[in-house]
Amino acid sequence: MASWGRGVADLEAPFYEPFYDPTWVLGTARAETEATSVVLHAGTPGGSAFELWGEVGFRSQQWEFPDAVTFPGFVATDEKVNGVTAALGLDWTPGDGWRAGLSGWLDAPTESTDHQAWRVEGLVEKSLSKTFDALLRIQYRDFDEALYSLDDYTLTAFTFGVKGHF
Repeated sequence: MASWGRGVADLEAPFYEPFYDPTWVLGTARAETEATSVVLHAGTPGGSAFELWGEVGFRSQQWEFPDAVTFPGFVATDEKVNGVTAALGLDWTPGDGWRAGLSGWLDAPTESTDHQAWRVEGLVEKSLSKTFDALLRIQYRDFDEALYSLDDYTLTAFTFGVKGHF
């Protein structure tokens, strides 16, 4: 799979960092964006109870701002990110109407922003009818950015719901 995109985005200015003065009138910053992604996906043939799949790819993203101040005290900064992404997953069909899966994903780009993100996701689904499935999803995500320590976060989420399909 390969994709390429180019466009213009209106990005909102930060509201609280590093020093927010409520008298400032905040505006948007216009950015020219470009993104390229190439991903190779491989998996075992379908039809068996276990299916293993993997992905490896390269992505490049770029944001270029005009030479204008976004609002008092801030200047828009151009940014470029290049790097490798990888994912690995296992799907299991233990019985009729049941599906379980476990997957992991890593994103480790380089260039001016040095960050690493990874996630692990587990899923259990049960078919309730031809159009509805019940599901339980557990996610764990970790994002660590060396350039801006404030951008580090960890997310743990549980989702229980009903999924419809036609």
